[in-house]
Amino acid sequence: MNRLALICCMTLITPLAVYAELPPGSYDTLRAEAPEVLIIEVMQVKTKAEKQNQTEVMVIAKVLYVEHTVSRLRAGSNIEIIYTRSNTSVPGPRPIPVLTDRSIVPAYLKKSPSGPAFEPAAHGMSFVMKPERTR
Repeated sequence: MNRLALICCMTLITPLAVYAELPPGSYDTLRAEAPEVLIIEVMQVKTKAEKQNQTEVMVIAKVLYVEHTVSRLRAGSNIEIIYTRSNTSVPGPRPIPVLTDRSIVPAYLKKSPSGPAFEPAAHGMSFVMKPERTR
């Protein structure tokens, strides 16, 4: 009977582990593999409340510097970045911050599968230059 109880508990707990923070080094890897690595100036930020405590964030940005691009972006190009941010604390990857107007940030992006816009490539570390871990 105790084995059956243990198996039931393990079955219920195991799916919860899927929603944990990413392993150490994952954000560094995601940023290194990002198709678009840019320095951007945020021109405009629009937010729209979505269902289930989420906010859709739409950013219009000007590309100031291109370190790497698959989409052939150039300095001076205007791009749109769209992503969804959770408004509640939930287990999972670091939440993506809401950018502020006129801020200049690095951007690790990938092309959105649903259109011409871009989306963050490294979750909550997509607009951060510093390494995830220091050696």
